Amino acid sequence: MSRLIKFGLFILLFSIVLGRSVWFYDILKKPELFEIKVLAQESQNPADFIMKTVTKRALDNDNLKKDHLEYKRVYKIEGLNSREEPTGLKKNEVILISNGVEKLIEEDGRPVKGSTSSGSAPSINFDNALAGFYVFTMAEAPIIAMNNRAYHVIKFQPKTNSKPNGDVEEILARLTGILYIDVEKLFIYKLNATLTRDYKRGWFIYKLRRADIELEQMEFHNIVVVNSFKVIDRYSVFGVEIFERQIIMYTDYVYKQ
Repeated sequence: MSRLIKFGLFILLFSIVLGRSVWFYDILKKPELFEIKVLAQESQNPADFIMKTVTKRALDNDNLKKDHLEYKRVYKIEGLNSREEPTGLKKNEVILISNGVEKLIEEDGRPVKGSTSSGSAPSINFDNALAGFYVFTMAEAPIIAMNNRAYHVIKFQPKTNSKPNGDVEEILARLTGILYIDVEKLFIYKLNATLTRDYKRGWFIYKLRRADIELEQMEFHNIVVVNSFKVIDRYSVFGVEIFERQIIMYTDYVYKQ
């Protein structure tokens, strides 16, 4: 019996335990989900065809966010000591995002008027990274239940032949971790990742030694949105060691027709 057939039986049994057949329930509501079955026939690795569908939907979802959502991004940086305890707030800014346009509206607790800045939060495109930087495999427990929903559990690790472009992609291409994918809606609910090897630029200019990443998403008006994005990083600039926690929270979502 192939791995794919075993995986399919596992999903069906798990769905019955939950009181519904996830695959057939989804397909009855959304016939386009037959694309998953086609991808399954093309791949002997279930994680691959799940992630191809997740990536495709993420791109479509981004367009919906730009067209219909207004929200705020709160970006904070805390210094950390050796015990990972906060030593002080280094940055605190609020960005208003509407129709994909970003505008700084608050900095260090003070309103900012007339700003054309989009803030200093890093721009991270996980869609590109998921499409080209990783090898995916199902976890030992391929499906789990949380909050009365079922999630695929997929491990990822860097490809040896990826071609990252720029500092951010170079760092993303060094990550390994676990994804929790909503079985019914096929979006990333959670991502936990760590850096597999150091990233450095120049001679003693910049060296990233650690990056622990946590991403959590949710649904708002049937659009997948980011709830929070957190990074604990340790790096050095010209030999000066910096240890900090970056926290990006997304709040005040408003749906616009």
